[in-house]
Amino acid sequence: MRTTAIYIISIIVTIISSTTPVTAEHLVVLATNDTHSQIEPMEPIGYEKRGGIFRRRAFFDFMRANHKNVLVVDAGDVVNYNNNYYKLFNGEVEYALLDSLGYDISILGSTDFEKGIDNLAKYYKNTKVNKLSANYDFTGTAMEGVMKPYLIKEYEGKRIGIFGININPKGIISDDNYEGMVYHNVIEVVEKTEKYLKEIEKVDFIIMVSHIGYYPKTVHEVGDSIIAAQSHYIDMIIGGYTHTLLKPGDSRTQVRNADGNIVTIGQNGKNGEYIGVYDIDLDDLSVKYDQVAMNAKWDEKAQYPAMNSWLNKYRVNVKYHDLMPVGYFSEYFISSKDYADWLINAQLDIAKNVFGIEDVTISFFGVGGIRQDLPKGFITYGHLSKVFPFSNYYVIAEVNGKTLKGIIEKINELNSYFNVIYINPLPITQDVNNIDENSYYRIITVDYLANGGDHMISFHDNIIFTDNLRNGERLIDYFISKTIANEIVNAH
Repeated sequence: MRTTAIYIISIIVTIISSTTPVTAEHLVVLATNDTHSQIEPMEPIGYEKRGGIFRRRAFFDFMRANHKNVLVVDAGDVVNYNNNYYKLFNGEVEYALLDSLGYDISILGSTDFEKGIDNLAKYYKNTKVNKLSANYDFTGTAMEGVMKPYLIKEYEGKRIGIFGININPKGIISDDNYEGMVYHNVIEVVEKTEKYLKEIEKVDFIIMVSHIGYYPKTVHEVGDSIIAAQSHYIDMIIGGYTHTLLKPGDSRTQVRNADGNIVTIGQNGKNGEYIGVYDIDLDDLSVKYDQVAMNAKWDEKAQYPAMNSWLNKYRVNVKYHDLMPVGYFSEYFISSKDYADWLINAQLDIAKNVFGIEDVTISFFGVGGIRQDLPKGFITYGHLSKVFPFSNYYVIAEVNGKTLKGIIEKINELNSYFNVIYINPLPITQDVNNIDENSYYRIITVDYLANGGDHMISFHDNIIFTDNLRNGERLIDYFISKTIANEIVNAH
């Protein structure tokens, strides 16, 4: 199989500069991933304003008008709790748009489970898009019968096999949110599926649509790059999950498989800022890979009055929540840089003054649960909704010193490898020998971490209290209470 990548001349420049469609002996695959409920264009931070559902539709329509064979694919995480479109309307908007924009294939991401399987089924199962997963089994759940392992489509006499692969949910998705679903090992399913498509179904070209990430996040999992290197029949991978922006010409887009053939891999960052474009020559089955920014040059074509009118019914509530002020912050907080001592102290305050539970002395939170920065000055509901997007709940656990030592040692280990855990008091992480194994300690954190999420050790059996309000909503109330008391939340 001969595969090529475009390094200098964009196929999109060629298309835009010509009124003549490319020959019918091509299949153009358009790909998105991790669009995260980003309906409106992203606010610019040092670059042009990108993304937006109307620009995306304009680009899709333009490509369909200029190509006979177009396949539109999404690689998961269509929704995200840090956006009020999802928080307020549960996916009703985003999943409807899969059909409105004419997606042909969709797979699930981790954030699609943020409100549980029943909610996912309510808004996802009735969409017309082909929904693929070869390694999630939903038998006995509300999603039973919704997903197919693979799809075969024929273009110009060539049979194209497409299958979906999903991430191991353990430690990534809250256990309750995928209860009843069975996960099957990625490597085993990929090997079985690619062999079946090639040897039994006799397809000419295999596409894997993946939400496992380009690189694995832990040594226990695999990513697209590893799958490609171990495969025999996969020709192309459309990826998601790690938000990797694989630009054309990047050597990572070209990986040799077990037989020495090139597998083309693409992934397009997040939030719909870019769309991947794969041009497959149906004569020799070579692939040219490109990427197109969803910027202002698509605005003139992005005129859809009916869709805009439909969206306005939802937009008015979203804008109201986004702009409603709830508090004041003393300094700019950079989530990737600054230590969140204000958050840790807020949790201790909530434990004592909201939950009425005394003697809570340890507070910790995973950095992965803080998704955006906070500005200095007035803080809005929209700010905090995006900073704390997940459907997590505060819990308080009472553990003995031996269990606490294990927790602290795990926190130290995670800090060393791939994650950071904010914790109070800090000295406890430096010398666990100061912990009395015969004493008991009370901890406030979120249920996700207490249940073993982000690869923490689970101490679920030690929980003595679980809140009934999401932690993000609880922190919004915290900011409001400080404002009423004429207090400013200190960022550091």
